[in-house]
Amino acid sequence: MQNSEYSKRNSAVYSIYVNGNAAIEIEKEEPQKRSNRVKTIREQRQEGILKRERERAAKRSRAVMCAVSCAAAALVIGVMTLLVCSMITYNTLSNEIESLTSELEELTLQNDSIEYDIDSSVDLNEIIETATEDLGMVRSTSAQVVTYSASDSEYVNQVAEIPTD
Repeated sequence: MQNSEYSKRNSAVYSIYVNGNAAIEIEKEEPQKRSNRVKTIREQRQEGILKRERERAAKRSRAVMCAVSCAAAALVIGVMTLLVCSMITYNTLSNEIESLTSELEELTLQNDSIEYDIDSSVDLNEIIETATEDLGMVRSTSAQVVTYSASDSEYVNQVAEIPTD
């Protein structure tokens, strides 16, 4: 029974006979069509794989660009924050310097005023009178005063006797 089915199919496929010189070629390209189909399927698979790889590469490049953009934005925000903080600190310190400078000027004026009050409260005549009358001191004469020149006018350290001339 199998042979009869096979022969029927075979006879249907090869039922074309050659009649004369206008013979029709029997198409035996079915195995080639299969191989072409197999090739096209393989090519399609490879094209699909290449397409997926390209899509993955594009996704990676987009992800890298996004990361670089985020990093650049974070850097810009950080620099701007530091700039604003430094400007605030500069303004605060400038205001503090101005206030301390005005306080210094005020204290200098107060110091000068107090020094003037102290100097004006001291009466040299009263000191001389107390020294000569109460303490028995005697005023020096011009013969007793010795002058000399010193090289350093700010500080004198006596290391020897003052010369008498």
